[in-house]
Parts: sequence; C-alpha cells; structure tokens
Amino acid sequence: MSVYMLVLIYSVCYSNILFGIGKIYMITLATLVEAIIFIPLALLLGKNFGLNGIVAALILVNMICAILNRVQYGKLSANVAHGLWDK
Repeated sequence: MSVYMLVLIYSVCYSNILFGIGKIYMITLATLVEAIIFIPLALLLGKNFGLNGIVAALILVNMICAILNRVQYGKLSANVAHGLWDK
C-alpha cells in the first residue's frame, strides 16, 4: 500500500501544477483510460492474488497517469509541447 501512496503522491505533484495552468485534457483522457483498464485488471489480479492483486492493479493503473503527468509537465516547462500535450 505504501508503494501505491508513493505513486499517487508523485502523480499528484505534477497534476496539481497542470490543473493550475489549465492543462486538463490529457489528465482527463488518462483518467478515463485508467478507469477502463482498472476494473478487469483488478478482477483478474484480485482473483489470482487476493487483496495484494487489487493493490497491484491500483499501482499499475496509477503509474500511467504519473508517467504522463511528468512527461506533459516536462514538455510544457521546456516549451516544446504541441498537440495533445498542450491542451
């Protein structure tokens, strides 16, 4: 569970900045994809590994947004964001 919290905190650091400057389109898309992926992944891992599997599914799914938030922040701060990264 502590790994999940670390991933979540890492993601929230960048998402707060992105929300503050109004760049929410990518986060919204990533969250929708995460929600679609989480349900079957949690069922599969939960069936095979129990509660640990569900926590692992949370970690894997939230890593998507953590990575995308960091990449988008890097592109915006370097002023090289174009297209989807700049929305």
